[in-house]
Amino acid sequence: MDIEYFDRKNNQRSIEKVYGDAFVHFAYQTKIGLFLIQFKFIQYVCSSLLGWFYSSPISKSLVAKFIQKFSIQMELFETPPGGFRSFNQFFYRKLKSVLFPADARLLGSPCDARLITYPVSNFSTALTVKGKTLSIHELLGFTFKESNLGADFKLGTAWVFRLCPVDYHRFHFPDSGMIERLQRVPGFLHSVNPVAQEKLPEVFFRNMRDVAVLNTENFGKVIYSEVGAIGVGKIVQLVPQGSEFKRGDEKGYFEFGASTVILITSAKFVSVDEDIARNSAQGLETLVACGEKIGVRV
Repeated sequence: MDIEYFDRKNNQRSIEKVYGDAFVHFAYQTKIGLFLIQFKFIQYVCSSLLGWFYSSPISKSLVAKFIQKFSIQMELFETPPGGFRSFNQFFYRKLKSVLFPADARLLGSPCDARLITYPVSNFSTALTVKGKTLSIHELLGFTFKESNLGADFKLGTAWVFRLCPVDYHRFHFPDSGMIERLQRVPGFLHSVNPVAQEKLPEVFFRNMRDVAVLNTENFGKVIYSEVGAIGVGKIVQLVPQGSEFKRGDEKGYFEFGASTVILITSAKFVSVDEDIARNSAQGLETLVACGEKIGVRV
């Protein structure tokens, strides 16, 4: 199955180069694979073994081949003295600079990703993914009565940023503000590849994830969630609950494995860029870069 997305920069549809596609095909398109992945223990064993290997010095031999195969522009990234000690260290490499819109009215992407948006019609049965209606209660892992968020998100947008192994795997704050709440929600470690989503549309709501409520200066309250996946050794948070942050500050990073960032914004504050909304209505992801404009304050 080819994974198609819209390349915004080149104004054309493109086919994604998938790293680890043979594993995804086995796990989600064969009977034995579908049987095995339903067991959380097997998922965690696989992820632990992958995490150990990609963090070991043995894995650094893979870096040069990966850079060449996927045409990674290494001049944009910081390289530690002596080079990367492991593939994992290369995986969460840092950009030399990340630029967010200077205009406070513009919403910048929190990460490099393939982005699709979904309208939030109400907060208890919020979005329909692959024909399945999902509840944001399940995403958060805590109740709205407890968090007093119901009034903030009667209507809005869910922004789903799918990161691939070739992407920059650090995620940033799209605006200045303060972290009101931050918590980890336990769950599975399914792949977030579109092939897997065909079988498990609710994958983002079943996987292990971190969920934060941000109080931002320009976009009201924003829910910000990082979702783990098979092979993701760790979601690393760099800014604790109660801390203030500035637009473009690094929030954290994923260790090895592709994964997902989800933002939920209120329609009172943010509208989606027209081309992204149009592509999303067709079920087509849009390739965006960290800091790139994706929306505007209403």
